[in-house]
Amino acid sequence: MDKGRGARGEESTSSSRPSPKVIPRPPNPPASQPLSPGVSTVPPPPNPSSDSELHPYSLPSYCDLLFTALRGLQGEGLLTDCDLQLHGNPFRFHWVVLAAGSERVEAWLRAGKAGLNEALRQLSEGHVTAPGLGAVLDFAYAGEMVGTPPDTGALEDVMSACRYLGVPRLAQVCRGDGAPCVGPKEREQSLKVLRRLWVHRVGCDVLIQTENGERFSR
Repeated sequence: MDKGRGARGEESTSSSRPSPKVIPRPPNPPASQPLSPGVSTVPPPPNPSSDSELHPYSLPSYCDLLFTALRGLQGEGLLTDCDLQLHGNPFRFHWVVLAAGSERVEAWLRAGKAGLNEALRQLSEGHVTAPGLGAVLDFAYAGEMVGTPPDTGALEDVMSACRYLGVPRLAQVCRGDGAPCVGPKEREQSLKVLRRLWVHRVGCDVLIQTENGERFSR
């Protein structure tokens, strides 16, 4: 009798205890399931000032490569923003490249659309000849006179274009004064002007904004 009551007592005691709650864990989403909006797994861009693995890199041939590419684009008529007919001779070029060597063209470019319209009007009126403008463009893209030296008549056309457009460095080459900087050094001088224009977003038609908010105009 005592053993029976003891067994029943134990059974009664064990049945009165509350069962522990088991909280099921949510299943892991499959790999193909998209994340909820606003959740990004892309790490923030590195900060160059704090990332010891980032090092500045300088490409010595950058200037030559840039002007070679620009001249190639001009030759194929790609991304040019000026299409000019001068005495029956077609000219297609980039205003910003010509502005890098011409003081007057730089002033026109800085004046915006109205300045470029004025540039087209004045150039079409014959203030420069086709040989003169061609030599100025060659000098702007190559940093030197391309082809054979011009004869006396053509040389005067080039000098007249230099005076009107404000291209003193080409005029110095034509006069043979001192030791003019031509070739690589001339292109470096033009690149300095291009960078100055880029800083002020002159002649730029593309604005790129990176993930960290930096903006670049080209």
